[in-house]
Amino acid sequence: MTGPQHYAEAERLLSLISDGDQNAVAVQAVTSAAQVHATLAGVVTYAFAHSSQLSLKDASAWREIAS
Repeated sequence: MTGPQHYAEAERLLSLISDGDQNAVAVQAVTSAAQVHATLAGVVTYAFAHSSQLSLKDASAWREIAS
């Protein structure tokens, strides 16, 4: 998944719990999954924003894994 895809997935997951009809365990599970996707979106964004400071090998690895 790309950074934007991770962000979109976090938004989608959070929309599943917005109506308040779920039990606490389900809300916790969905919230945790959304947090992981949001974190990954931030990591990808940060890595690309600072790619000029990465080694060529690391920058290439980030491009490959994020595509």
